Amino acid sequence: DTLPTETCQRLGEDLLVWRQHINIHPNQYGILSHNIFAQRPIFKKVLSQFKLQQKAEQIYGGPLLFFQDNLIWKPPGTTTSISWHQDYSYWPLSQPKGITMWIAIDDINSLNGCMMMGIGSHHQGECIPNDFVENKPAQWAQNLPSLRITNDMIHPLKLPQGSICVHHPLCAHTSGENRSKTQRRAWSITFVDPHVRWSPKHAPHPYNYNFGVQEEEDINNLPLHLSKWNNERYNTHIPPHEKQE
Repeated sequence: DTLPTETCQRLGEDLLVWRQHINIHPNQYGILSHNIFAQRPIFKKVLSQFKLQQKAEQIYGGPLLFFQDNLIWKPPGTTTSISWHQDYSYWPLSQPKGITMWIAIDDINSLNGCMMMGIGSHHQGECIPNDFVENKPAQWAQNLPSLRITNDMIHPLKLPQGSICVHHPLCAHTSGENRSKTQRRAWSITFVDPHVRWSPKHAPHPYNYNFGVQEEEDINNLPLHLSKWNNERYNTHIPPHEKQE
C-alpha cells in the first residue's frame, strides 16, 4: 500500500522544521527518534487518517495495539550502517507477536541506504541482538544463538516515496550508509498482539524506565498519559468481553 506523495512531502517538511527548531545533530546512524508521533501532531494525524492500525490488523489477521513508532533519518553523509537485527530483540515483551510497518517518506534506494531483508530469517527464532550504542553483540542476550544470514537470503527493499511495507518481528534486516545527496527518511511503526505481556527482563527499553512496567503485567496497562508528551493510546478493536482480565 502507499501514502499519497503530498502527504509524504508534508511529513518531510515538518521534520525539517522540527530538526531546526530543536537543533538536532545526527549521530553515527543519522537521526533516530522514538515516538515521533507524540512529538509532531502531523504524524499522529496521518496514523489515524490513513487507518494504519486497521491496515496492520488486516495483514496480521487479528487485533493489534499501537506500541511505538520510530523516525529513522539518514541525512546525506551518514556513513555508519545499521547492523543486522530483529526488531523483537529490543521490545520488553514476552513474545514476538505483532507487525512492524515501515513507511518510506522519501524515495529509498541502494544509494541512500535502503533496507536489506533477510528473507526467511524469522524461522531461526530469536537470535542475539546487536547493541547499537556500543555496536557489538548485546550483553543482555548472550545466551541466544547467532543470526545466520547468507547471500541468497538478502533482498533489497528499494521503495518509492509513500510505500508501506510490513515485516515479522523476527525478520532480520539491515541498512547501509547514505551515499547520495538526498534525504533518506523512514517511519517505523510497531503494532503488537494485545495478548502478549510485559517483560522488561527481555530487553532494555524507554518504557521500562519511564513507566516502571512489571514482568507479566498486561500490556494494555501502559500509562502513556503520564509521559511528558501526553501520549494517547490507540486502542485495539477487541470487544470488551474478549480482553484479558
